[in-house]
Amino acid sequence: MRNLSEINTASNEGGAFVSPDGLELYFQSNRNGPSQIFRATRASLSEPFGNVEHLSFFDTPGGNSGHPCISSDGTVFYFVRSINGQPCDIYVSYLIENPYELAIIRTEDAISKKVEVLEGISAELEKEWAAYETLEELLEGGDYGDLYKGDIVTAKQKIHSATQHEEQSIDALEKSVEKLKDALSALGYEPAGQAINPNPADGATGVDRNTDLSWTAGSNAVSHDVYFGTTSPPPFISNQTDTTFDPGTMAEDTTYYWRIDEVNPSWTTTGTVWTFTTGGGGWPPV
Repeated sequence: MRNLSEINTASNEGGAFVSPDGLELYFQSNRNGPSQIFRATRASLSEPFGNVEHLSFFDTPGGNSGHPCISSDGTVFYFVRSINGQPCDIYVSYLIENPYELAIIRTEDAISKKVEVLEGISAELEKEWAAYETLEELLEGGDYGDLYKGDIVTAKQKIHSATQHEEQSIDALEKSVEKLKDALSALGYEPAGQAINPNPADGATGVDRNTDLSWTAGSNAVSHDVYFGTTSPPPFISNQTDTTFDPGTMAEDTTYYWRIDEVNPSWTTTGTVWTFTTGGGGWPPV
């Protein structure tokens, strides 16, 4: 027994899994901060592992990835994710050798990452405008405390300049996302739009226990994967072509979660998880 010093660092490593041919070692490490998945390789069984590679594709934004495992034929990769401190879930990824599909996946991933960045910048921009407005109120009130009026004016100007730069960044990212979407269209990739207009409405309460669920189909959708249950995310129920689903008689005063993934030959578009709460049974007839 020996320490794999060629792999280990001062951080935490674990969840080691060796590929069936013995030439690849998959493991998790928090050497970059959150737990991420890495791979080390070797040319023969008699050599030590080296060439450590961070498998960034499996990173979990705002969470951790770990416990990697690969199928015996090397085409299916399983791992565990925990997002924002939530309980762990098992994920699966498939090896794709078709260059067209790989280009689609990578472009989609780039779009997703940029949209996440846009959401983050927009949230911070709101905070900065709130700070700017607070300084305006301070100036209007005239009570500067230990501050000089000129310092407050300078701070306002700097915040305003920062917001202008971020607005330019938002504009550039939005244009970049549109260009990537144009690239997907040029490749003949037409994903289905998300399902919208849920009925019952998201967050509805007092819903009749015999209510059917319905929605407006996303563009280009040819069928719908229905997820429904009392846990979030809800379990898969069935694939169907109708935009109405009969859950049967539901329990009283119970919160339900449901999601519709829109399916077409190009892709499956994941929907939003909606929720509603049923009403009580009411008073029995006299």
